[in-house]
Amino acid sequence: LAWWIWVTTWSNAMWEMYFGWSNLVYIGAAYALGSTPFLILTSFRHYCIYMATFAYRQPPVAHGTLMRDSKLYKTIALMHLSKRLLPLVQLPRDIPGLALAAVGFSITILATMQLGMVRTYFGSELGFVKPQWISGFPYNTIPHPMIVGQLFAYSSILMWWRDEMPIETAALVCGHMACYTAHMVQEMLTSSY
Repeated sequence: LAWWIWVTTWSNAMWEMYFGWSNLVYIGAAYALGSTPFLILTSFRHYCIYMATFAYRQPPVAHGTLMRDSKLYKTIALMHLSKRLLPLVQLPRDIPGLALAAVGFSITILATMQLGMVRTYFGSELGFVKPQWISGFPYNTIPHPMIVGQLFAYSSILMWWRDEMPIETAALVCGHMACYTAHMVQEMLTSSY
């Protein structure tokens, strides 16, 4: 019996750490509403998390939950996009388009590496780590490189596959770009750094 208590306690802790019961309920409810609501409710949730957290910093935020939920919904959003975009890719014709998108996503990854995960998810703004000026690439070259990298990647995708892309997929990509732009403006207008 003791082993069973240990297994269930450990399993529940791991589930909460990496996924969360509330996320299971949210994703299940979104799925029950149908394919279009599921797509919308799970593609843009991480932006809501970013913007709400950045705007309302009090009461104190559960930073681990913020990072878990942001990464989970960003992953789901990328899966939605991949499902719609990968069938459009034809090699070797599309290597330049893939390279352009990779440049944008690489800028974002480099920016994350410079900041570290805690600072990437507002660690300084929320008081979890001491503010620190980041001067390495891409921060020494590109303003707001995390968001600019994403915008470059998504605009490259729109430009390269514009003729083959269904209007719904183009709207999805534009929605991501609009949300990133809104969050960047929010950071520029309200950040103390």
